[in-house]
Amino acid sequence: MLTLSLATRLTVQRTREQTARPPLPWFALGFVAVVALNSVIIIPGGAKSAIVSLATFLLTIALAAMGLETDVSKLYAAGLRPAILGALAFLFIASFSLVAIKLMG
Repeated sequence: MLTLSLATRLTVQRTREQTARPPLPWFALGFVAVVALNSVIIIPGGAKSAIVSLATFLLTIALAAMGLETDVSKLYAAGLRPAILGALAFLFIASFSLVAIKLMG
């Protein structure tokens, strides 16, 4: 994701001199930093369990915030096509995940 964002940014900069640049996904940099940190040091089990609980809580809050910001009238106005696309994306991701889980044991 980070590579794609940087590539897009470079392409846009070459084609447009004075336009807005695409945003850099800072969360991706944080994710890479945490992965590197976890690879370099050993995190105690108690700390890992606290981190997992905090991550679950923060993800729950983020998803709730997205849901609370959803305008149902705009969804209705968009029609059935985006809903079908969302359902197909869900089915693809769920199927892919299930196959990956079954193959990995």
